[in-house]
Amino acid sequence: MEALLMTRRKVGRVKIAFEKLEQIAADRIEQHPLFRMSDGWTLSRKSSVTRCKDGSLTLSLIWKANGGKSQLMETIRGIRPGEQ
Repeated sequence: MEALLMTRRKVGRVKIAFEKLEQIAADRIEQHPLFRMSDGWTLSRKSSVTRCKDGSLTLSLIWKANGGKSQLMETIRGIRPGEQ
């Protein structure tokens, strides 16, 4: 019966401004060795933030280069809102 009384946590894609994703990606791009090998990497608009059942966030960053021929994806799991 307790399971029926519990409210469902909202899961799925989180709306976030693309500019905020670009800020996060700018910090990550400096740490990645592949980005130093080639210029022209741009963050794809398909990058997203998703909320999981446990309340944590998953950040999926997708970069493209060479007219979309090269693609690099980075997934960061277990981000807790409010924690740094």
